[in-house]
Amino acid sequence: MLLFSTEPHPGESLYSLLLRTAKSNFMDNPNWILQNFKDFSTLELIPNEINWLSDANLKKMSEFLSISYQKAKELSFHSTLSQHQLAINSIEKNPWFLYSRTKCCPLCLQESTYHKKNWSSSHSLICTKHGIFLIDACPDCNTSFKIQSIVENKCKRCNLSIDSVISKQIAQSSTLIKYQRIVDGLFTPSNFIYDHPYINNISSFIKVLEFIANWAVRILPSEKLDLKVLSFTYDGNAKERNSLKNAKHIEQAICIYGFAFMVLENWPLNFYKMLNDAENSKKKDFFYFVDIIVPSLYNSELSFIAIEFGNFIAHEKLRLPNRYNFVCTEQIKLLNDNFNASIIHSNLLPTYSYEFAHKNINLVSSEDFNSFLIDFENSFTKEKLKERWKTSSIATLSILENKFLNNAFNFRSGSVNTWVIPKDSVIGFEKKLAAFSTQLPEQPITTRQAIEWFGPKNANILFDGILSGKIKFNFNKSIGESWVCKDEVYEFVSAVLLKNGETTGFIPLRNLVFILGVKKSDIIYWLRTGRFASFSEISIDSIPIINVNHFLDNYHTTLQLSMIYKIPIKRLLKKHRLGKVVSLSGPHFNDGQRLLFSRNIEIF
Repeated sequence: MLLFSTEPHPGESLYSLLLRTAKSNFMDNPNWILQNFKDFSTLELIPNEINWLSDANLKKMSEFLSISYQKAKELSFHSTLSQHQLAINSIEKNPWFLYSRTKCCPLCLQESTYHKKNWSSSHSLICTKHGIFLIDACPDCNTSFKIQSIVENKCKRCNLSIDSVISKQIAQSSTLIKYQRIVDGLFTPSNFIYDHPYINNISSFIKVLEFIANWAVRILPSEKLDLKVLSFTYDGNAKERNSLKNAKHIEQAICIYGFAFMVLENWPLNFYKMLNDAENSKKKDFFYFVDIIVPSLYNSELSFIAIEFGNFIAHEKLRLPNRYNFVCTEQIKLLNDNFNASIIHSNLLPTYSYEFAHKNINLVSSEDFNSFLIDFENSFTKEKLKERWKTSSIATLSILENKFLNNAFNFRSGSVNTWVIPKDSVIGFEKKLAAFSTQLPEQPITTRQAIEWFGPKNANILFDGILSGKIKFNFNKSIGESWVCKDEVYEFVSAVLLKNGETTGFIPLRNLVFILGVKKSDIIYWLRTGRFASFSEISIDSIPIINVNHFLDNYHTTLQLSMIYKIPIKRLLKKHRLGKVVSLSGPHFNDGQRLLFSRNIEIF
């Protein structure tokens, strides 16, 4: 255990407090307190990760230092990140806090020798109290500062007193002072004050800043990031793979975060300039930025950047009116899930195209699109209508294609066919059906069962029958779960199918299966055995109406007799077994698998 405890200073980091505690306990070597803590907790600490302690390990540290867990939490980096919803994947490469080095204000060290947590912020550049830039390395030997160096107030290599270093001053009126005061909001409980149309909290500010800085170093020439007015030059060495380096030195940070802040300060004009400069530079990362990164921002916290990219193409490249905002068609699906980018091929909206960074950018005016949505904001897609009605996809399409619903339309893009069905039309159609609703009919089957029976492509015929009063209908929950009379369905649909056959000259085999109430294989057998008269083709999907009429003029199937005489099929088959009804063919004649009766048969 420690002999003496030490109170933390305002804004101090956890590791700084641990090092000062070691000093107050007369430990000349800081490693001694790490060993002391290991003996106390069994945890072996890595110095660079002490400020990252959390949960149970942080609790052990608070007990070791004799401070409350809440106080220890305030000194850690994790508390700042969780408070502002800033996520990390790796503490070594995280974008928010430096891992292996830190910065400091030498004038602050003259007042009190400890490390402030905000000095390790990747985005901190200035001490606003003293109006000077932070320093992160010894000016004599260029050794990077670590937290231990700050607390000891000396360069680890050459022993230079850090508080003696003279840092570059900056005027309190400078834009970068304004920037730093915003960044300091990460560490002080104050209201976020920044006049920007899309950024309203410190978390968004930091994320947007990091995004712009990260991509600026990838798509712009290095000289575009120089801060010439303050004599800072960007050396072009602050990036790695998909992010900025964690161990950026202060001059790099000043250039890239200063540039990113200037983009935000004069939004969107400086963003447009950034894109124009990137286009002229033609770096490989720029094409990736336009093709992949910008579309990925839609529906994210940074979506306004993608939206403004669309305006850049419209206003800067196409010279379209500035009074309108424009939307890239890739964004349409996120604005309204009834539509997607293929709407540009439908001629429903005026579209504008421009090739930029080897990519064809398609735009629509937000005004045009919003006006379009006013008419169809409560619309259904075919898929949603299918779910609402409990009908199959093919049956739903049959209803739509036969124009039962007013103002429904579809548009095609490649092989994709998209339907837009106004909600009022759907409700109107349902009310029209409900007006024909009666008591539960005799021999009820659901409309879904009926449609499956005679084929979903013919679903429209059922609703013609209902709306003409030829088929009794009982509304129940949804259209697919409502009830219809089986006999009336058969009578009406069969008549329509036969009439259609007279018009076209053919009847599809699937329709004939319904009309006769047999299997396809039975019809093929009767074709082969001449029941349909002379017919050469027996493998086709439809049969000439003349052959169908020959069959119907001479024969009845079991289903047809059942429907004509209103006799259940089981009872009819029983009569046949008892010899009261005589068939012309069937299994007992070794002539097919189904009974076939003379059309002239009479049943009593």
